[in-house]
This record gives sequence, structure tokens and C-alpha cells, in this order.
Amino acid sequence: MDNINTNNLDLSGPVCRACLKFGAKNKIFSIHKSTSLTYSYIFSTCFSVKVEFDDGLPKFICRKCLTKLVSFYKYRNVVAANDSKLRQILATNRKESIEDPNKCEKEVKFEFTNSDISKDNGHTSNKDFEIVEPNIKTEIKK
Repeated sequence: MDNINTNNLDLSGPVCRACLKFGAKNKIFSIHKSTSLTYSYIFSTCFSVKVEFDDGLPKFICRKCLTKLVSFYKYRNVVAANDSKLRQILATNRKESIEDPNKCEKEVKFEFTNSDISKDNGHTSNKDFEIVEPNIKTEIKK
């Protein structure tokens, strides 16, 4: 935005409430047709700025700021709706895991083969057994 000289700013004139440029033609308390909301409500919602009819501040908004305001409001609503969807998905996933605590996301299956066990000509003493690393097959199920 341009630097605006605010020393001699006439707040009762057609000054844009957002960018402070002179010559704003859209009244901030007008209704936006596609949303059926006043621009002042949209402004307050998007920027947490109080806009009241009798606050003594400019009651206009320029076309450029109005376009940005409505676009930002629509984008804000998309982000909020998507956040809500993501949180619902997360809550559903958490609920499913709580309802079935034995449910694993991955199941590991161990399988030993005969070659994993060392055979020794029928002798039974501990020193006659050879310790070998087993061949382990893993199968991961999703």
C-alpha cells in the first residue's frame, strides 16, 4: 500500500476504511450480494476489527480493497471448512483405534523354517547344540 499522509485526513469523507485512500465509493455497511452479509461484518470477521456505524471512522471501502476483502473472506471460509474436515477425519481415526485397541496398523508375522534348528546326531548335552541365527520371514499387512 502507498504511504498516505494521515495528518489532514477527513474521516467523514470518502476515505477507504482499509487503505485510507481518498475517493472510496462503496459504503462499508452495504450488503454483499453473493454472501448476503454486510462488508462491515466481513471486515470484522476477517480482521478482528470492530466496525460500527457510529464509531466516527470512515464508512467507505474502495473497489480494490473490497475485492481483496471478499476474496479473503471466501478463502478464509475454505480454510476453516477444510480444517473442520481434517479434524473430523482425525477424530474418527482416533475413535476407531480406541474402540479396537487390539487393532494394529501393521501386523508382523514371524515364520521359522526347519533349517533354523540345528540337529546334532542325537546327542543331548548343551555343548553339542550349535546356536544359529534363525531365518525369519516377515510379512507386513496393512
